[in-house]
Amino acid sequence: MDYQKLYEQAQEEIARLKANDEESLRLTMAQNERFMDEIAQLKDEVIEERKKTIEANEKSQLNDMCWTCGKMATHRTFRDALCQYELTCDKCHREEYPEEYE
Repeated sequence: MDYQKLYEQAQEEIARLKANDEESLRLTMAQNERFMDEIAQLKDEVIEERKKTIEANEKSQLNDMCWTCGKMATHRTFRDALCQYELTCDKCHREEYPEEYE
C-alpha cells in the first residue's frame, strides 16, 4: 500500500473541507451582518414612529405639567430609555440639564 499517496489524499481532503467550512462561515457572517443592519433600521423606524405618536399625544394635551415640580412645563426632552418626552419647567430643566446653560 502506498502510504504517501494515502497521506496526500487525506491532506487534500482536509484542505477541501477547511475551504468549505471557511466559505460557509463567511456566508453565514455576511447573512448575520445583513440581518443586524435590517434590525437596526427597523429599530430606528420604530423609535421615530413612537416619537411621532408621543409628540402627537402630548400636543393634544391642554396642560403639560413638569414631572418634577408640577408647574406648567416649558421644555420637552426626548428620553430614549423611557421612549417618551420628559416635561420640565424652566427651573427644573436648568437643574436637570446644566450643560445646556453653560
